[in-house]
Amino acid sequence: LAEQLIRLSGRKPGQDIKIIYTGLRPGEKLYEELFHEEENLDKTEIDKIMLAKSRKVNWNKLCTTISQLEKETYSFDEDALRETMKKLVPEQLPAGGHDDKPNKVSLRVINNG
Repeated sequence: LAEQLIRLSGRKPGQDIKIIYTGLRPGEKLYEELFHEEENLDKTEIDKIMLAKSRKVNWNKLCTTISQLEKETYSFDEDALRETMKKLVPEQLPAGGHDDKPNKVSLRVINNG
C-alpha cells in the first residue's frame, strides 16, 4: 500500500521515499471487530450486510456500574476502574493486550526529498 501511494504521488519507493518496517506500536489495532460473540446476526436483503441485534442489558445494573465508575474516577483508583470497565465491556482486550490473531507488520514512510 505504501509503495502504491508513493508511486501515485509520482515518486519512486526506496529511492525518493524510504520505507522502514517498524512493527506494531503499543495499542495499535490490526483489525476491527465488527460484531462480538453475544450479538445475534440477521441477514438483510444484501448478501454481505448483516444486522446485529445487541445484547440485552439490565438498566439498573448498568446505572449502578456507571455510578461505580464515577466514584472510582474521582478517587483515581485506576485498578478498580479497569476491573469495572471489564464488567461493562468484557470482550475488550487490555491496553497493550493481544489475542490469538496473527501479527502483521506496520511501517513508517520517510520522505527523502
